[in-house]
Amino acid sequence: MPHWMAAGLERFCELGGSGAKESTIFFKPMKDDINLIKDFVRIYLDNSRSNKTDSIEPFTDDALLLALRKSDNIAGKFLKMLYLAVEKGITNQWKIIGTDKIEELTRDVIKKTDDGKSGDAPLDRTITEL
Repeated sequence: MPHWMAAGLERFCELGGSGAKESTIFFKPMKDDINLIKDFVRIYLDNSRSNKTDSIEPFTDDALLLALRKSDNIAGKFLKMLYLAVEKGITNQWKIIGTDKIEELTRDVIKKTDDGKSGDAPLDRTITEL
């Protein structure tokens, strides 16, 4: 904010104060609609695959719903959680990422932070700091 103001950009687009409402976009939390979630995940996954497919693999429907709930239904946090799950899945050679893997991911990230052996932030902060 101070850099925005120092550059004089506040006159074009206010980021704070009474004029901020004119230039703020509020995104509503995602709904627990599995069909919408799967469409969203397909787009995310297809952009990282060499061959396009209509699949949500390696995720199960239940894992996606749990990940969304653990991400407070916020799209950016949700995608960060999916990314972390895929990375852990590659490391541990997971064929399927189900609810058990999402729970494990959550526990592992928090445990690493709590024991002081890792610089990783807790999952909620890790996801938020996307």
